[in-house]
Amino acid sequence: MVETATFDQLKQEYGASEADDQADTVYYLRHPILYANAVDDDETNGLGPLPDFESLTINSVTSQYPTGQGVYPIDGKNFDKLAEREVIMTDGGPDALHQKYRIMNITKTVGSENTVTIDLRHIDGDLADLTIDDNIQLQGASAIEAFNAIDQHLTAANPGIRFDSDVSSLSDVNFSMDTPAGNLLTDPDAEGDSATQSILGLFGGELVFDNWQIHHYQQAGRDINKPLKVGRDIQSLSSTTNVESTYTAIYPYTHGAS
Repeated sequence: MVETATFDQLKQEYGASEADDQADTVYYLRHPILYANAVDDDETNGLGPLPDFESLTINSVTSQYPTGQGVYPIDGKNFDKLAEREVIMTDGGPDALHQKYRIMNITKTVGSENTVTIDLRHIDGDLADLTIDDNIQLQGASAIEAFNAIDQHLTAANPGIRFDSDVSSLSDVNFSMDTPAGNLLTDPDAEGDSATQSILGLFGGELVFDNWQIHHYQQAGRDINKPLKVGRDIQSLSSTTNVESTYTAIYPYTHGAS
């Protein structure tokens, strides 16, 4: 059994944080856990826990595969078992518990002889390593039908990723051979008359990644009825304004004699 704890239990053990109290029914992992393969039983400790991370950050961008980066000491527990393509299970937040991330790179930390930097990608990102072996053309297809067509034309067996959708719109599909399967899900729509040939581009909505399950929602997230505060919930806030096509005044004139 993997070791878990509520937010209150962790706070008692490690001290209070700036975060608000989480529901007492949310069970976080006490430590990240290392597995040889993504399909390994996540009710076990796999190759062992990794309790000595100096830092571990999970980054989530809407509808993109979550990524992460951590710093681990070379004398840390189970360091000798770490290898690229193995999998680390950790929590990405109260709505992303016990998620598995593929180890993409392990490199010596810049400026340190005693730690390594570990780059992670959510296991759903394994689709980015596959392409489709033929053109896919569908008329009036749903998002689920589009994903099923991708699944049937993968150049290697689907590692176990499943897809569901509550988006009801239909669209014509024209996926090109050799396109990375991951892009066929996550490429956002671009400006112009033609929709981007991806599930997001054709059907809209938002993607949520939950281990082997990809959820395609018309609108992801939930209303928590809580104000966001800069310095606690928001670390920084910036805005970029493009005024290239902005006009502040119009000066009429005529050409030639009136």
